[in-house]
Amino acid sequence: MNRTLPSLLLASLLLALLLAPATQAHDPPPETSGLMLWLSDDQDPGRLLREGVTAAQDGSEVIAGGGETRIGSWVTPPLASDLAINDTMLTVVMYTGPTSAGDISIRVNLMVDGVTVVSGEGDSVQLYEPFVTNIPFQSDRFALNASAGATIELEVFATVSGVGAAEFIWGRNDADAHMALEDWMPAAEPGLVDGSLALTLTTPWACDDVAGTTLLLDGPIDDHDADWPETPSPGSVAADGVGCDWRMVAEPEPGTFQYRWQVTMVDGEQFNVSGYYELQQETVATQAPVFATGGALAGAASLPALAALAGVAATARPPSPKPHHPLALPVWLWLLAWTFVLDVRWLLTASLLIVTAALLSALASLALLLVRPRAPAPHDLLARTRLRPAR
Repeated sequence: MNRTLPSLLLASLLLALLLAPATQAHDPPPETSGLMLWLSDDQDPGRLLREGVTAAQDGSEVIAGGGETRIGSWVTPPLASDLAINDTMLTVVMYTGPTSAGDISIRVNLMVDGVTVVSGEGDSVQLYEPFVTNIPFQSDRFALNASAGATIELEVFATVSGVGAAEFIWGRNDADAHMALEDWMPAAEPGLVDGSLALTLTTPWACDDVAGTTLLLDGPIDDHDADWPETPSPGSVAADGVGCDWRMVAEPEPGTFQYRWQVTMVDGEQFNVSGYYELQQETVATQAPVFATGGALAGAASLPALAALAGVAATARPPSPKPHHPLALPVWLWLLAWTFVLDVRWLLTASLLIVTAALLSALASLALLLVRPRAPAPHDLLARTRLRPAR
């Protein structure tokens, strides 16, 4: 008796294994990259989201066996900018819950403003499983062009063979139904803006799908065509921004540097925007540093400082017992000298105006002297001197 019972149990187990349908483990869903959109909402049409499955609302649809049935459609918001991919492939991954139905396949239509761009049917998948099963579809290569304001729509049909039903589910962590368009990245325009390394992006979702960026630098280097090193130096540098506009915080150093912007999207995809920049060393002034510092201070000086400089210029000549004639111009010469030393543009302009006025006055005085030689000239009245000896 004790030996008979184990034998019966073993025979029953072997018989059950023989009668069970032959099944094999399903392949994992195909890897997707590029422009990814997740199915959301328990309604028709639902939404196609860029934010990922965590932002999606779950939904389901039960499909009975015996023919093709429409599951539903999902639509994007109007595109904020043009979307153009010259050579891409559409991948769609749907999921079914526990089921006892037979084989199942999906047929998809991808449309732009209601016009079909690509369509096709995937391979059949056996559904004798008590677990969630992925049902994939991959299209041939094609070109996608959608203008700003257009909408992209995904429509899905299912065919279930045999008796029974299958429940399609989406918007769940264990059933993140999604579509992907390969070989897409946001439009990027790197460059120098106001002396700072900058990056401007453009996406059809008004930059809401840009999660952040990281800026890496390598240099200074001799050849900007060199391969990007495994460990760049100085490496990561501070960058600030939001959405599509990013800028390096520190000013670029002189020299030749390679840069790499690492852009991270909300769906976890990462793109690299690489290049280089060459920044020449600024021209160094020939004056001593004290003059350069003085110029910076004088450039920021106010009118009282200008008055102080004028006072220094007026008292800088040595005293003399003899009166000086205005044509000697010692005060203005000192003013001009200080202007060139301190490199103050507006002070130079004022000095030139004063010198010009003095020269014109001197010419006018000489002209009067030639016309009326016996009359005192204006410069004689001002300086109390004579150009010619008194008789």
